[in-house]
Amino acid sequence: MGIAACRCAAWRCRQACRDRRAGLRRARRHAALRARRGSLRGRPDARVDRLSRARAQRRARGRTIRRRRSARRRQPRQQGRRSGAGRHRNAQPAGEAALNRRRDGIDPVHRSRARRRALQALYAWQMTGGSAEQIVAQFAHEQAHEIADLVYFEDIVFGVIKHLTDIDTALQPFLDRTVEEVDPIERAALRIAAYELRHRIDVPYRVVINEAIDTTKRFGSEHGHTFVNGVLDHAAAAWRTAEFDAKRK
Repeated sequence: MGIAACRCAAWRCRQACRDRRAGLRRARRHAALRARRGSLRGRPDARVDRLSRARAQRRARGRTIRRRRSARRRQPRQQGRRSGAGRHRNAQPAGEAALNRRRDGIDPVHRSRARRRALQALYAWQMTGGSAEQIVAQFAHEQAHEIADLVYFEDIVFGVIKHLTDIDTALQPFLDRTVEEVDPIERAALRIAAYELRHRIDVPYRVVINEAIDTTKRFGSEHGHTFVNGVLDHAAAAWRTAEFDAKRK
């Protein structure tokens, strides 16, 4: 055997070894399979293919969501009868006012505002003095701009100042100090509640006490409402005994 033949046989042996490592049998007899060898090696794995498709779907979904969000534009506030523009902060729509109004025509919300204004007016009167007419005139302008029971406001202010001596004398047994030593806000709240308990029998005593507590919480000290609650609870039991006992049963 010549040198050329030996070299050819060695080359064929090396080629056969390469084909066996690549998993091909008789690679020289199957040219089509040998030609597809590169494409088989370049084909992506199935798991990688699924991950790629999932990433593409998430990216497409994210673009769709962003487009939807950008399409939602903030609508400008419309002005008109339903917008509430120009309405006072304490004003109520007509429908709400009709729901709050009782059968006797009394609106509890308006009366609550009247009591708050009355407490402010009496507090100013306690600090500065003056006549009841001056105090009512001073707060009448503010009352005109706030929807409240103006008649009830005037009745409380005039009534407390008119019956002041009787009210203070009636409150004294339930106090641990003189009336003048009570905090001005709590003193005004107690005087208003005492006037309602003694001279406005049409108002339930529980309503009177609750309103006094609420106004004291709004304008008074941190624990002032507990003091007002204790005083008025004993006063209501003494001044409205029948109503108090009936509610307790």
